[in-house]
Amino acid sequence: MATINIKKLVPKQATYPGEHLLDEIQAREMSQKDLAMEMDLPKSVVNEIIKGKKNINTDIALRLEKVLGIPAKFWLNAQADYEIDKRRVEEKHQEFVKNNEIWSVIKSYIRMPFFKREGVITDDLKQNINIIFKVFAVSDLDGFVGRFAELEYQRFRKSEKSNIERNSLVCWVNYVKYKASQLYVSDFNQSEKEQVFKAISEILYKNKENILDEVKEVLSSYGIKFLIVPKPKDCAVDGVSFWSENPTICLSLRNKSIDSFAFTLFHELSHIYLHLVNNNRKEYINLEEKHQKEEQEADELASKLLIPDDVWKKIKSINFHNESSVMSVSKHYGIHPAILQGRYSKETNNYKIKKIDKDIRQVSFTEKNQ
Repeated sequence: MATINIKKLVPKQATYPGEHLLDEIQAREMSQKDLAMEMDLPKSVVNEIIKGKKNINTDIALRLEKVLGIPAKFWLNAQADYEIDKRRVEEKHQEFVKNNEIWSVIKSYIRMPFFKREGVITDDLKQNINIIFKVFAVSDLDGFVGRFAELEYQRFRKSEKSNIERNSLVCWVNYVKYKASQLYVSDFNQSEKEQVFKAISEILYKNKENILDEVKEVLSSYGIKFLIVPKPKDCAVDGVSFWSENPTICLSLRNKSIDSFAFTLFHELSHIYLHLVNNNRKEYINLEEKHQKEEQEADELASKLLIPDDVWKKIKSINFHNESSVMSVSKHYGIHPAILQGRYSKETNNYKIKKIDKDIRQVSFTEKNQ
């Protein structure tokens, strides 16, 4: 059973000793005038003590002891407790005001609906500040604000074309890093690249209901952290890859079709083996618009690993509108039919292709993973 630290408890307001005195004389049916007379003090002094305008000193405490029979030490302790509580209440108020000012700044940067959805924001103001600082890996407000000014985010500006709101992106990426820091996986060995892609390809082909759990389990066994964090509003981000003691991948599942999921996953894995193993201080954010050379390189490798060039040359002329043709090729090469259709749609810019069936282009995500 947890114990309560009494010293840390702060009352809503300090109780001055005059309140105890008032209770005592009322219980004795004694007037302030009578008490003043017996204490040999002006009535105004007694009134000021009761109202908390005058402190109880040693002389007054001894007079009260003589008249009421209550030890002088009680009154002196009551006065001391009042002074301590009063100071603590003042400090608590100052802290409250300061925290409100800090939170006001934080709110202007973060996306509240996103952090509420993730269970980060509670009803405790101080706790909210502390957890946000942890999420952004900073110790103060200056560090927090600085996160939004970092160079890697400067190129992101919201536009009708990109549908990227920079602050939403910064919140998502930093929260992903925070979550990743809590994951522990096996040691990473970059020489196991082929085994990784082969194992994931087999999982994608089968497309079982627990596909996300299987992907996470396999990647973890090869020393790669994998997590899913849905994106905030106004943030058309598909994924991110970076180094968090181990190579790390996070997907937003913005598009839940199996071909989109597969390509995004392979894109981020490509970043690991092409770029992060050579510079683990970088991070790669997967967005709709891809102008950087490294993003294009990851796209190219992902395409080749999902469907090898020699395989694509043999099958690209088939009728992708014909179910039996696509299913036959899919079975022969062990490639999910939706991935084949996705490649065809991208290369021909034909996205009106008829879906083979309702499940082919859907990732069977369980409810807990959505």
